Amino acid sequence: MSGIVAVLVALGHRLLRNWPSKLAALLVALFFWTIVTSSSTNTTQRSFLVDLEVDGVEASTVAVGVPATVEVSVSGLSSRVDRLRADQLRATLDLSDAATDFERRIQVQTPPDIRLLQVTPSDVIGFLEQVVRRAMPVEVALLGDPPPAVELDSSAEPATVSMQGRSQILDEVARVVALAPARGGDVELLALDTRGHPVSEVTFDPPSVTVTFTRTDLLRTKVVPLAFTPPAALTPQSVTLSAETVTLAGTPEALAAIESVAGTVDPPTEERAGGRYTLSVHLTLPSGVVALSVPTATLQYGDSPVPQ
Repeated sequence: MSGIVAVLVALGHRLLRNWPSKLAALLVALFFWTIVTSSSTNTTQRSFLVDLEVDGVEASTVAVGVPATVEVSVSGLSSRVDRLRADQLRATLDLSDAATDFERRIQVQTPPDIRLLQVTPSDVIGFLEQVVRRAMPVEVALLGDPPPAVELDSSAEPATVSMQGRSQILDEVARVVALAPARGGDVELLALDTRGHPVSEVTFDPPSVTVTFTRTDLLRTKVVPLAFTPPAALTPQSVTLSAETVTLAGTPEALAAIESVAGTVDPPTEERAGGRYTLSVHLTLPSGVVALSVPTATLQYGDSPVPQ
């Protein structure tokens, strides 16, 4: 028998010696290992942000100092906790018998088999304050840039709204603004302070207004040459114009196509039109374009001027 085989045979004899005791010890170790690993695997913890519900406060009163949400830590079997949702937990603050100042503990309800570990914050210190109402006019502000060469007149319906909130908060409101695009429509309201910063904790009645914009095309001015044509019936000896140019006003599109303005005058009606005549020039203008000033033309007929 070789040396290796002898060693293996000796080890076998040692393993088989008192084998019932050794097997029992192995089974006990496996049992405790199963319990430890099973409990650590199936039990878990999680934290949720849960909306805090306030009970016992009248509609005309607001609780100041109360958080909107609380952090709730729970534990339980992994199969239960992993499927748990925040809306299955209920956090409440009972203020039914509070007068002004209060200090109350937050109560949390959990589903069966779920154990509550911690609530943060667990207590709330605050006070009750009356809700007041105030009327404010609505200012319309254009969202973005206006169309080119257009002026927008705005209106809001209703023009005045009611604000609701704590008196201290409403004292900060300097303006109520409806920020609307150029197309108008239903727009929610925004409360602003004197620095133009939004003021929170303010509600409006109604919560939105209907904004309407009225479009007005802006007029531009343009100076163009005057193309004067003397009367053909009686040709004057000389023509003197009060201005060689004309200032026009109109939309940018209408003015862009005008390079000059034709002008004429009505000739004298006398058979012998000797003298000097100063007449207003009739301008030929396209629709939508007006002249800011009307030039005159002085016509000289014959040798001797006739006083006018």
